[in-house]
This record gives sequence, structure tokens and C-alpha cells, in this order.
Amino acid sequence: MLLSQVSAAAAGRMRPMKHDQGVPVVTYQNVSFFRQPPRWMTSCAMAVCLLAGGPAWAEGQPDRAKTDGRDHQPLEEILVTGTRTPLTADRIGVTLSVLDQDWIEARDVPQLSFVLRDLPGLAVSRTGPAGSLTQVRIRGAEANHTLVLLDGIEMNDPVSGFELDFADVLTAGLARVELVRGATSALYGSEALGGVIQLVSRLPEAPREFSLRAEGGSFGTVRSEGFAGLRTDRTAAALTAAFYRTAGVSASPTGPERDGYRNVTLHGRFEAAASDTLTVGLVGRFVDARSEFDDQDFFTGQVVDANNRRQFTAFYGRAHARLSLLDGRWTHLAAVDLTDTATRNFADDAFTGRFAGTRTKFTYQTTARFSTHSIDHRITGVLEYERFRFRVRGATPDAPQNQRQHDRQIAVVGEYHLGIFDRLFLDAAIRHDDNRLFRNADTWRLSGLLRITDMLALTGNVGNGNADPTFFERFGFFPGSFIGNPDLKPERGRGFDAGLRITLGADLVITLVGFHGILKDEITTTFDFSTFTAMAVNQPGRSTRNGFEIEVTAHPAANWTLRSYYSLVDAKEPDGAREVRRPKHRAGAGASWRFGADRGLFNLDVTYNGRQRDFDFSRFPAARVRLASYWLASASLNYRLAGPLWLTARIENLFDSDYQDVLGFNTPGIGGFAGLSARF
Repeated sequence: MLLSQVSAAAAGRMRPMKHDQGVPVVTYQNVSFFRQPPRWMTSCAMAVCLLAGGPAWAEGQPDRAKTDGRDHQPLEEILVTGTRTPLTADRIGVTLSVLDQDWIEARDVPQLSFVLRDLPGLAVSRTGPAGSLTQVRIRGAEANHTLVLLDGIEMNDPVSGFELDFADVLTAGLARVELVRGATSALYGSEALGGVIQLVSRLPEAPREFSLRAEGGSFGTVRSEGFAGLRTDRTAAALTAAFYRTAGVSASPTGPERDGYRNVTLHGRFEAAASDTLTVGLVGRFVDARSEFDDQDFFTGQVVDANNRRQFTAFYGRAHARLSLLDGRWTHLAAVDLTDTATRNFADDAFTGRFAGTRTKFTYQTTARFSTHSIDHRITGVLEYERFRFRVRGATPDAPQNQRQHDRQIAVVGEYHLGIFDRLFLDAAIRHDDNRLFRNADTWRLSGLLRITDMLALTGNVGNGNADPTFFERFGFFPGSFIGNPDLKPERGRGFDAGLRITLGADLVITLVGFHGILKDEITTTFDFSTFTAMAVNQPGRSTRNGFEIEVTAHPAANWTLRSYYSLVDAKEPDGAREVRRPKHRAGAGASWRFGADRGLFNLDVTYNGRQRDFDFSRFPAARVRLASYWLASASLNYRLAGPLWLTARIENLFDSDYQDVLGFNTPGIGGFAGLSARF
């Protein structure tokens, strides 16, 4: 197998083996202004992180709904991910975090992965310039154990290891991000073993909303976005268009050639009330991304300049209808979802392969709500049918890796939510998956929240999950380098967490959570030194994940939002070795300040990424090495010049940190960006 193919595989283009289990990948270069803070700042800043304040998003809060950071008037916060039906945050016992539209706009970064660094329990690994593989791991789990939903649509790539490459997800048009940490397979199936990230797109609040922006800056970057929204008494429609292009920097630390990226994203959403009891909706998102990536030298493992290109297209769509009967006490949802992706790879302008996958999903869900003697009951039943198609084409029509595969799965879900005297809330869920290719799976989850006082609540969550082998792990074939293993078993895991939520008025929320998890039948890659051929196998023993998280949210004044977090994740393989690309310590702190009678918005954000392990491919066999800790800081300013015209300015990597998320891959240094936007 050529190293360019290995790089492409690790970058999520193909995936003959897990990215974090010994496969090389792709990254970029630096500029130089400010240097990384001295080591003594680490301990001081961690303390500041936990004392300074909390996020503009809040984890489910016991006695108050979400507040607007400007005036702190309570707003109803409905969460759509922690259970199969929407619930307020103070009735859910699972560990939840929310990034709202105000925070996303204050951060003002084009790519979602930078915003996700503001959440505890997540490890974000970007393997190069914009467009290189960007993986997100929840509480030390694998990247393909993170399920990503967009308005309910599964975004995980059916081709790329059943995981989403966050490099191709822009923030334009997003209204909120919800994160559920911990095994959630009982609700959402295979990919939710580590947790769920839900992206909710924007709908207009006013009868008419329009906005435009144009921005440019370092690394030859151009960014433009447009939003149009219309709302009536019975309908709401929104259309978002985004264009992002950068010349980038070299993924090779020693190469002068830039590795660029371009992304065009179109997103539309429509909701309508056909009658007093029936609502219908449509969601569609199209992504067209082009990126350049480098090779790795087979003998040294070092990244070297190469003329490699990747073309990625994706369509995500949903049509749904909701029927509400008996004054809302009995609801029905019918939906059909489509995820269709295709990746084409080129080396020196020559076509080297195409990988395409399709997931079609049909869902019926019904929920009954009733009360008996101050006890609220909510019973939900779900029936799902999924169909997968997987297609590989090599450089020639008769290439040995050419193949087509398919799978289908039927799932039945039951969930019971109980509220007792508005103090104790319990939730139980069970799921059965009937899969054509794998052993059938039964998963479950129990969670609860006990409101001890108006300021104090206890939370608990326990459950199990599974993750099916990917198509490449079972059927992938690269002549002379990798062969699939059709006998692989699904990975199985279980875990629990327990937490404390402290709410002091409407202006301070503190959340503390401890967690433990194990993973069995973990899929890893073995290498036959006699044939130089790799194969995926189920690893014996148990992998473990232990740790805790602290989140703080504060609104010290009507125009201030402060947030901070610290997370410790100790993830180990069965032999006791630390899992790669999972820092044990992570922390962050940020502040958002509205000033000048809402004329300006300033945001400052700092994150700390502790030391972590990765593989050194310059040795044979590859050995684990330690990557240094690093700080990342950013600052953004939005200022209204006149009428609807705003000035935007942003600095990324403010300390000009020289860091690596993946060994051997270059990362960008400090960058400045500025532009104009108009909001009507």
C-alpha cells in the first residue's frame, strides 16, 4: 500500500484500520508572533478556569430554564437529544452541555471543531490544515463512537469508518449544539457508544431575517456567508449558503508547498403547521469540499510534500410529519432520512479511487403522556429501519479492490420517563437491533435526577452500548497492504456517571460529574511482518475510561457571559497503555462581553490541551511517544459601524503556539482575519 493511500485512509478518506490505532494522517505550518505561555502558567490558568466563570451554554439546570445572556430573563430550554422526546434540562439525568447561537456567533469561527474545544470531555484532533481529518472523541472513546445528528439526521459517514470528519462541518446557520456524554446506544444505536452531538440549524424568529458577510485574512483565507429566513403564523423557512477557502500551509513541517481547502455548504430548513394537529418539515444540506494532502515516507514516517487531492460531496436530507392528538398527550412522528457521501482521491492529477456510501433510514415514533396523582408519565415507542450501501472503485475498472456491499438493520426502542412530585425524574430505555451482517444487539440505559433543593440536584446515568465494525474493517482490500476481516464482532461497552448540579440563582451554575466505562472486543489492527499485510481483529481484554468533569457558567452582569471547564480523562488499553490522541487533562475558559448598548460584542477564549500519546512511524514497529501540552487562544470582535453594517475581526492561535495533535503533522500559527457583515 502506498503511503499516500495510508495518509488518505487515516485522514478519513478510506479507513482500512482505526485512525487512532497506528495509522498515519495529515496537518500544517506556523507563523510567529507571540510565543506559547511559560509552563508556570498552566497551574495558575487551570485554577482561573474553574473560578472565573462558566459557559454561555449551560448543562441542564435544575431550577431555571436557559437565560438570555443579555437580560437574564428565564427562557424555556428544551433539549432534544438526552431523550427520544424533547424535555426541559431540569428533568434529564444524563450529562448534557449546550452551545447556543449567541455563543457560536460570539466565537465567530468558520469551522465547528474550534467551537467544540469549549466543551468538557471532548478530545479534538485536527491532523493538519483546514480540510485535514478532524476527529472528536468523547470521554476517551473511539472517534467512530461519536454519533453526530443534524436536525435528527445521522451525519456519520457510511464509508469513512461510520464517523464524521468534522473538517467539513461549518458553523454557518447553526443555532445550537447539544452534547450528551456517555453510552446512548439504547436511544440511537451503534455509533452512540461514546455519546451524541446534535446540531440544530437556525430558523428565523422575526417575520424576515437576512444577513450577509465577507471576510479575508491569513493563509489566503476567504469566507463568505448568507442567511435568509421568513416566518409567518404557520410556517418558518431558512436558507444558509457558506463559502470557505484557504490556501493553507504545508502539512509537512519541512515542505514549502501549501495544502489548501475549499468548502461550499448549502443548508435549507422548512417547517409548517398544516393544521392545528399536524406539522410537516423538510431539511436538506449539501456539502462540496476539496482539500489537498501530503504523503508520508514509508521508511521514516515523516510527512513529505505531495500533490494529492481529495474531493468530497455529501447530501443530508430529512422529510418528517408530526401528528399531535388528545391536546398533545399522544404524538406521532414519521420521518425518512438520507445520508449520501462520495469521496474521490487524486495523486498528481491522476484518479486513484472513489468511495461512496448511502444510509437510508425510516422512523416511526409515538409518545403517550399522562399524569396520576402528581406523577407524570411519558411512554415512547420507536421503530426504525436502516439500509446501507457501500461502493469502492479503484483506479481502473478491474482494480482488485472494486466492490459493492450492503446491509440492513431493524431496531425497536422503548423509553419510559417518570416525574415524581416534580422532584425525582427517572428514565429507562431499551433497544433491540436486528442486523443482517452482525449478531443482534440489546442495549439499555437508566438515568435519574433528584432535585434535593432548589439549588442542588443529583444526577446518575448507567447503560451499555455497541459499535458495529466498519465496512472497511470487514471488507476493505488494498493489494499487498490490507485485507478485511469478515469475522469481526461488534465492540461492546458499558459505563456509568454520577454528578452534582449546583444552581445559585440565575447567574451561576456549577456541574461536577465523575464517570467510569469499559470497552470489550475493541477492534485494533495487527500486522503480519512476513507478508507486510495488515488486518483488523477484535482485541482480547477490556479497555477502560475513567475521569471527571467540572463545568461552571456565570453571568456576573447583564452584558457578560463567563464560562470554564476542566476534564480529566484516563483512557487505557487492555495492556494498561494509554490510548493515543486522548489528553488526560483539558481545561478552558472564555468570556463574552456585549458593550456600547449592544453595539459591540467581544469574545476571548483560551483552552489547554494536556500531554498525550501518539504513534511514531519512524520506528518499526511504530512506538508510542509523548506529545507536549499546548495552549490555544482566540479573540473576536463584532462592532456595528452604522445601521445594519458590522465590522468583524478575529485572531486565531493568539499565543502562536507550536503544537501537534498528531505526531509529525504541522499546525498553523497565529492568524488574523477581518471583514464586514450586514444584518437586516
